[in-house]
Amino acid sequence: MANAASSRIKQLMAEESAQKTDIAAGKNLTGILLIVWIATRLALYISEVVCAGFGYIDSSVTASMLNIVTVLIGGLFALCIYSGVRLFAILPIIGGVLMLAQCFTYGYFSIALSADYYMAARVYAALFVIASAAQTVIMIFLLANKKTRAYFDAYKRVSETVIKEKSVELN
Repeated sequence: MANAASSRIKQLMAEESAQKTDIAAGKNLTGILLIVWIATRLALYISEVVCAGFGYIDSSVTASMLNIVTVLIGGLFALCIYSGVRLFAILPIIGGVLMLAQCFTYGYFSIALSADYYMAARVYAALFVIASAAQTVIMIFLLANKKTRAYFDAYKRVSETVIKEKSVELN
């Protein structure tokens, strides 16, 4: 039954996208932004693993486990957001703001720009700053952009329509 509802939602969304170009553009823009967001998170994770390999990060096991969990949760957030659940974009905004605060706390800005540190540490610090800023900006952009809002609103309308159709069938 869930597969039937999912395929019906996809069918109705395809019809909506064919009729209104802003919905199709919103879907494409949402996909691109989520790919960029996940790419920055993966780059941060890879740089963390490299730094741990070189011995620049003391608590590499704990930090890497937290980053692995964050990447996996980020993938679930991306899936939920791409599926039209706009409110899931709020949590990465909060996480991005916390990451930016961490940039100031640990001095990642000065580490990234200083020649006194090893290149791997500088790259990690720079990627942390970029990932935190990208996470915050991308999610705010997803919530504020007219095209992505049109996509989210259409997805919500279509989902409600399918739920009403299923409830009528069951009664």
